Amino acid sequence: MHLYLTHQETNGDASNLNPWFEGDIIDAALFVGLKNETTVLYANYGVSDRFDLGVAIPYQRLDLDARIHTTIEHIATAPDPFVVHAFPNGTDENDFTESGSAEGIGDVVVRGKYNFLRDGPKGMAAAVDLRLPTGREEDLLGSGATQTKLYLIGAWQGKRFAPRASAGYTISSGGSDFTGDLPDEVDYSAGFDVALHRRVTLTADFLGRTLRNADRVVIETRTFQFAQRTDPTVRTTTRQTPAPEQGNLNVSLGSAGLKINPVGRLLLVGNVLFALGNAGLQDKVTPTFGIDYSF
Repeated sequence: MHLYLTHQETNGDASNLNPWFEGDIIDAALFVGLKNETTVLYANYGVSDRFDLGVAIPYQRLDLDARIHTTIEHIATAPDPFVVHAFPNGTDENDFTESGSAEGIGDVVVRGKYNFLRDGPKGMAAAVDLRLPTGREEDLLGSGATQTKLYLIGAWQGKRFAPRASAGYTISSGGSDFTGDLPDEVDYSAGFDVALHRRVTLTADFLGRTLRNADRVVIETRTFQFAQRTDPTVRTTTRQTPAPEQGNLNVSLGSAGLKINPVGRLLLVGNVLFALGNAGLQDKVTPTFGIDYSF
C-alpha cells in the first residue's frame, strides 16, 4: 500500500505551488506483518434434550511488525542544482519501523441453541451468540464492541451424507479507536459431512458474511499539482493511492477438514480455512486443530 504525503504549508496560500519546493511529495510504502495464534477453550451443556448452552473463551497471541519505506519524489525540485529535500541520512529514502506483541483473553462468546423441529432425519434450530468485549482493544485482542448474532440452522442426517445450512443477522454495538464502530452483518453458511469410515468424517463448508455499510479502503487516482523554480508553469502528476469508502462488503471463506474418532467419545478435528476472493483483510490459508470430548 502506497500513501503519498504532501509538503507542509509554509505561506498559507492553501496550495503546493508557491514556494515551488512545496510541490515535492513523499511516497510512503506500508508493509505490515501480523501473526495471530488463537487457542479456544469451549464447552457445551445440555440443559435439556432440545436446549443447550455454550461458551467459547479464546486466548490470543499477536505479533505485529510494521515498516514504512519512504521515498522523496522531487517532482518540483528535480531541475535545481542543489538538494532542497533530503532525509536526515542524506538520501531520498528512509525506513521507519515499529513492532510489538500482546497476549491475553480475547472476546468471549456465549451461545444458546434450541432445537425446535425434529422430523426424522430433518431438524431445525434457532440460536443466539453473544460476543462480549472482554479482550483488550488497545492491544488488538478484542473488538471493543458487543455483538449479538441471531440465526437459524437446518440439517438433514443421512446414513453417510449430512448437509447443513444456516442464516442469521449480527447486530453490533460500539467499537474501538482502531477498528471504529463495527458494522452489522448478514451471515450465511452451507456445508456437509461425508462418512469415509465409521471413525473418519470428511467435512466441507462455505462461510459468507456481508458487512453492511462498512468502512473500507479502495484505490483511487490522486492528482498532484506542482511548479518548478525555473518554470512557473503548473503541471500535474497522478498516483494510485488508498482512500476510504463506505458500503457493503462481502467476505467469503471455504473450509475443509477431517473429524477422527480414535476411541470412545474423543474427537480430533483438523480444518483448513481458505479465503475466497480478495475482499477484506484475511489470510489466504489458516489451519485449525481441535480436540472434543463428550461427557
